Parts: sequence; C-alpha cells; structure tokens
Amino acid sequence: MNANERYKSQATALAAFLLQHHQASIRRNRALHAIAAAYGFNNWNELCASNDSTRVAIASNLKAYLAQVHHIQLTGDEAQRALDEAQQGDLGLGS
Repeated sequence: MNANERYKSQATALAAFLLQHHQASIRRNRALHAIAAAYGFNNWNELCASNDSTRVAIASNLKAYLAQVHHIQLTGDEAQRALDEAQQGDLGLGS
C-alpha cells in the first residue's frame, strides 16, 4: 500500500470512528482534509504533494481541526488513539 492509499484508508477509518464514538458524520473529502491536518498540512493536496520524510503525525492538529471545523471535541488521548488506530487500519469497530 502506498502512502496515499494509506492516508485514504486512515480517512475512512477516521470517519467511521467519529460516527461510532461521537455520532458525527463527515463526508469523505472532509475526512481526507482532517487526515492532512493531522499530519500538519493545510489540505489533502498538500499532503499528497509532500514527500514521506516531511509527514509528521501530530494528534493535537487533528484535535484542533475537528474542534474548529466540525465542532467535534476529542481529548488528546482520543485524538492520539484515533491516529494510532487509523495508522493500523483498525479503529476497534468490531468490538
């Protein structure tokens, strides 16, 4: 799986996580932008254009983005868990 496919998978997993745990539904393009923000980029296109060495996951960026844009409040631990589990491709949706 290349990096962009992995980020798309993370966006799908993030949207599912938010729906299950926060009853918040966001469209796929918004989830893609949220993942880009979590990695410190302004939007999905910038994330795709960057090289792997500059992609730094910061849970606080995800937390701030979701709070500001989607009015979804996550704790720092929840944001880190969402990122960690999205990177693994498993947000515990089967439990």
